[in-house]
Amino acid sequence: MWAKTITGTMARRLLVNWRIPLDAARRALPARVRPSAINGHAIAGLCLVRLTQMRFPGMPAWAGLASENLAIRMGVEWDAPQGLRKAVLIFRRETGSAVNAFVGARIRFGIHHRGTFHVHDDGTSVAIRARGTNYRHSLSVRVRPADHIPATSIFDGMPQVETFFRSGECGYSPAAEPGMWDGIRLRLHHWDLQPMEIGHARSSLMDDLFDGQARVDSAYIMRNIEHTWTAEESVRLGATPENNAAAEAPGHVSALHAVAA
Repeated sequence: MWAKTITGTMARRLLVNWRIPLDAARRALPARVRPSAINGHAIAGLCLVRLTQMRFPGMPAWAGLASENLAIRMGVEWDAPQGLRKAVLIFRRETGSAVNAFVGARIRFGIHHRGTFHVHDDGTSVAIRARGTNYRHSLSVRVRPADHIPATSIFDGMPQVETFFRSGECGYSPAAEPGMWDGIRLRLHHWDLQPMEIGHARSSLMDDLFDGQARVDSAYIMRNIEHTWTAEESVRLGATPENNAAAEAPGHVSALHAVAA
């Protein structure tokens, strides 16, 4: 049996965010799921992570693996029997690691698609270009340190930013069974979220998902964070609207249908 926990270090966790009108955000979600609203908008974005020393508990750190990874995600909520659930819905995962791609779904850590990553990170500024190898999306971002969040951001300040992202420690991504979503809980051993200035940010998938209505909002970074991933029970949230439309039109493959494939 596979272990349900993986531990390691996030050498870099870069969050590049777009603000989305709530009606456009709802159209990308399963019927029972709604976007978490911040000042009248949803927040979706790219989580670009450099993982190092990734290993199962009990293994020495030197035996761990390193990889570049991407999650395209949005903060969401839904009503569960236990009450309101807040989480992150992950539309797609990309990884530069063949091991991650092979193992991810097998240990219920979500389907990881192979991608190519070109990264320049000098310890302060970061520039990343990435492309999916089995899907046409591409992205490019360039950020540098900032003293504060942008005046145009929908967030009121760093306390609200941290509260929002802390509420999304559990992420759900498409499982092999249609309508099911695999959960994974991230526990960071400490938080050190810093604002970044965006010089450039583009994601073709962000445009596709939200009908071109996504607008760049803000970016934040964390470095050298010890963390643990734990598999959660899968949940049936249902298919996305575009997945349903694709199923009714043989031969048609929409953007989101490809994302969940």
